[in-house]
Amino acid sequence: MTLYAGITLLVVALCGGVGALARAWLIKCVDAITKKTALTEGLAMLVVNILGCALSALVLIFSAWLGLNSPWRICITAGLLGGFTSFSTPCATSAHLIEQKRYAQAVRYALIMIVLCLLAYVSCAYLSATLV
Repeated sequence: MTLYAGITLLVVALCGGVGALARAWLIKCVDAITKKTALTEGLAMLVVNILGCALSALVLIFSAWLGLNSPWRICITAGLLGGFTSFSTPCATSAHLIEQKRYAQAVRYALIMIVLCLLAYVSCAYLSATLV
């Protein structure tokens, strides 16, 4: 591995840490606003993942327009946004709902997460591609 590749990996790791901190902060903010009731369980993670998917699409589209080369794109998408988003948490939330025998709510939460995140990514990619 070259020194340049090693530095890139280190920056990706640091960006991942920053992304994870941003995720924790946003989850606390959403939970504080919604008072984290049973009705809003998993809402904060839904907000984080939808925002992360939308930002990922914007970064990928605008990186070509702004001339961001591959290492910067990787640091932002895989590092920062990879640390920011989390699909393991929604899986754990769905598993927790299944353990509580709340099957319909578990399936609904998983489907909503996937569909809304995909919709956020595709719509932001489409909008930014038409603007650029």
